Amino acid sequence: MHGDLKSANILIADGFVAKIADFGLSRAIRKHQSDQTMTVIGPGTLRWMSPEALDRYTQQLEPARPTSATDIWAWGHLVYEIGASSQTITGRIPYYQYKTDFLVVPAIMKGEHNPRPTSGDESNADLFLTKLFWPTLEECWTIEPRRRPRITEIIRAGPFEGMSAGQKENSLCLHEDPSRFEAARRYKKQGETAYRQGKFQEALDYYHKARQIFDRISDQGRHADCLRDLGWTNIPLRNYDEARTCIVQAHDILVKIGDIKGQLGTMQDQAIIERAAGHPMLARSLLEDAYKGCRDAGLYIRSGWCLVATGLLDVDDKDWEAAHNRFDAAVDIAVREGDQGLLGRSWERKGDCYRCQDLRAQARRCYDDSARAYRNLPGQEYQVERVEEKIQLCHNIRHVDIDAMPLWNYRIMNDDPSSASDSLTG
Repeated sequence: MHGDLKSANILIADGFVAKIADFGLSRAIRKHQSDQTMTVIGPGTLRWMSPEALDRYTQQLEPARPTSATDIWAWGHLVYEIGASSQTITGRIPYYQYKTDFLVVPAIMKGEHNPRPTSGDESNADLFLTKLFWPTLEECWTIEPRRRPRITEIIRAGPFEGMSAGQKENSLCLHEDPSRFEAARRYKKQGETAYRQGKFQEALDYYHKARQIFDRISDQGRHADCLRDLGWTNIPLRNYDEARTCIVQAHDILVKIGDIKGQLGTMQDQAIIERAAGHPMLARSLLEDAYKGCRDAGLYIRSGWCLVATGLLDVDDKDWEAAHNRFDAAVDIAVREGDQGLLGRSWERKGDCYRCQDLRAQARRCYDDSARAYRNLPGQEYQVERVEEKIQLCHNIRHVDIDAMPLWNYRIMNDDPSSASDSLTG
């Protein structure tokens, strides 16, 4: 937690990488030194402060410990001011219509929002970015702290949907031609639907169209995503060489744009290809390296997906104990990190493992827990239906029917702030 997010505390390093500076407020509060905490509230900071923080400030109380909710409030105002990339949403400080902080404080306390830019404004506003971000900003400015979105929710379902950290800058070029961007997204979603329906050749056609458009508009992050989709779609068609080529191309792009998490994801993708191609030792080696990389990078949810995928290799080897240990470890990570997608898949794969052992009662309990987790995710009804079918038909389903699920499905469910772009590895 920072506690004093504002434009003055964002520094730009080489390569135009943004760095958050001045954690003085957070450190001061942790030390419980009231004389220091008062000095770090500098000129203009009040405009970025949340109502609950302002309430304590106006009562001359010691600042409370910063929370994710207070930082999200400030983040919304930061985006309002500076926007992203070379574009801005307004180019103005929060509550610019009020000349003094004395007038700003009551406006914030009564729930007044920043004015939304219009075509008649004289500000340096980008109206496309405004339309893209505004619903998310209003959620960030919710008076009740617990109702503000988490940053992971913003990444997963807000204006940054489908993007990882290395993709944000490239993707903002879409404002120059939003119709082409929307067409590419439409093709990609059609590809996802076709994949889910088992129409793999049709899915390839849609993904190719989406990839070409993202490449033309220089959205290299989504270009890489489509290449990974193409790689995964070639697996059930047994076009393993083509699948490898797509993943390698995606990896090269992700290296170029500096997306570390995406690079680790392509290692998992490659492992899934090698498992399907009958090279379990290579698949296991790739997953072990990916797991270590994710763990070292603090990508704990992704490391959980590595465990799930490695557990499938254990199932292939009929090493039931090792498989259950990995699935249990993935469940622990999902619970600790609050990721329902990983939780649902971990329980589902553990149920599959029990089913392979003909332990139907244990399998059903795992499937029940899996379905419960999936129900907590919007738009994942088909996941629930799949698990419910396994509950009803588990006595007829053989081990060979346990497959890897599609890449896109994992990306939708992922709740890891380090990734809005991932591959499903189990």
